[in-house]
Amino acid sequence: MLFLQNYCTRHCCEVPFDAGKFFIGSRAVWRLAENHPDNRDRLAAESAPLLVTAALENFPPTAASNRDVVNHAIYALAMLAEDHPANRAAIAAAGGIEAVTGAMARRPDDIGVQGNGCYAL
Repeated sequence: MLFLQNYCTRHCCEVPFDAGKFFIGSRAVWRLAENHPDNRDRLAAESAPLLVTAALENFPPTAASNRDVVNHAIYALAMLAEDHPANRAAIAAAGGIEAVTGAMARRPDDIGVQGNGCYAL
């Protein structure tokens, strides 16, 4: 799983953000965590909650072209948190709750962001 941290550190959390790299990184976390509880432990050990939260907080989610990027990041956090109390605590400690609610506030009419946000929370 070290590849994920290295990838996200090099490509997802740099400024200026690259939407394509952020999309791929968030989707990778989502896919690795979805329906794979064992992967959630590994992802947490590699700081995935912190990396996705940091990227979501720093990515400009208001541009129309960024809709899928924001949705993927929020859903990745939801998948990390699902049935995993330790990841929930890590996401909260990393500011994930604020990042999700902030994205929801900036996109009140986006049903995808609202739905994924509710699921993540």
